Amino acid sequence: MSDSERIELLASAAQTASANGAAVDVSGHKELLVMVNVTAGSGTLTAFSVFLESSDDGGATWYEILADTVLKSTGAAAEPTPTLQKRNIVTETAIVASAKYAATYTKFGEKVRPRWLITPTSSPSETFEINAIGKR
Repeated sequence: MSDSERIELLASAAQTASANGAAVDVSGHKELLVMVNVTAGSGTLTAFSVFLESSDDGGATWYEILADTVLKSTGAAAEPTPTLQKRNIVTETAIVASAKYAATYTKFGEKVRPRWLITPTSSPSETFEINAIGKR
């Protein structure tokens, strides 16, 4: 039995408003590596953020949780600096056309779900997917 599992938290799709994804059972995992891949963006916005929420009661109550580390891939030669103990995996103040983000989690309940906030200015759209690797 493998000690890790790929978990789809949100299939790639254009998002035009704030929302959340479906609840996913992660009760058999002790660590999560969550990856957000933004592949397209259009319009204008004042804020775009993505984070995880967790539930300890089967999904009736949801809590925002902190990532242990968050990293935005820059593609530059210089190594990016990780941010520690942060809620948002993605924190942007303008449309993102292409970017990759990763966050690690070691404290979460039996279920998690992604949540994203889009504060519109003029018809914003962000296309992204969210996947995780869960370690047992």
